[in-house]
Amino acid sequence: MQTKTLTVVRFFQGTSLTVTDSVAVEQPLNLDLIYGSLYNRNVHRLTTMMRTPGDDPSLATGLLFSLGIIKDVDDICDMSVCIRSKLQSDATERLTVSLAPACSFSPTTYLINLPRTSSCGICSIYSPPRADLQVDDTTDPIRVSFATLASLPKKLSSKQSIFQATGGVHAAAMFTAHGDLISVFEDVGRHNALDKLIGHLLRIKHQFSNSILVLSSRASFELLEKAAMAQIPMVAVMGAVSNMAINVAHQCGITLIGFLKEDRLNVYTHGERISFGESMRVL
Repeated sequence: MQTKTLTVVRFFQGTSLTVTDSVAVEQPLNLDLIYGSLYNRNVHRLTTMMRTPGDDPSLATGLLFSLGIIKDVDDICDMSVCIRSKLQSDATERLTVSLAPACSFSPTTYLINLPRTSSCGICSIYSPPRADLQVDDTTDPIRVSFATLASLPKKLSSKQSIFQATGGVHAAAMFTAHGDLISVFEDVGRHNALDKLIGHLLRIKHQFSNSILVLSSRASFELLEKAAMAQIPMVAVMGAVSNMAINVAHQCGITLIGFLKEDRLNVYTHGERISFGESMRVL
């Protein structure tokens, strides 16, 4: 269940009405890892995250990948879900991920001691900023027209079913260079939405080069670092960008676009991948 309907009192223009309203569901998920050699397996509680239920395997895959715990889906042997009580609408679920014996993991590498909230930021998961990330432009042929970029907000909006019902979630979507939708995910946490998207695409063996990542939110450091980990060459966001997002995009060779609308956008880094056409005026 990703949305919940409840009764509220609405005040509007001096009157009050009792109406039904839909809100986005937010529930905790415990993420446990089984790791170690074939004959010495251990269990570690990685984090408790607040998320919109659904697509949990993709969420876990994307998170583990963005943290550098796994390199690809072959580092995961198995996943299993346990629900504490199916009778409780707010029950905590546990997702257990078994890492391949050859996958190197040390709990002390990651300072993950507090619950991970659905709010913005690193969210209690600390790993050192990556200095070795770089999008490989030798395998990145992507060139995108301004017209294609301008068409993406409307295409994304039409696929945001939870947002249309509640107004309370973020979206992350992947498009081709021609503006065709590859996949879209929604979540109360903007980083969760991106982890779900990246995790899903990893699970289906999608190649991220020649793809455009579009986020309904603003862009910050950790979102650009996730994009760099996945070798995504172009990121466009509906909102603003932070200075750290610009720094990561510049360092990693990512084209970063902010304030994406149907008639305008800001280009912050690596604008050589965008073609504006001969009719575009330069002021």
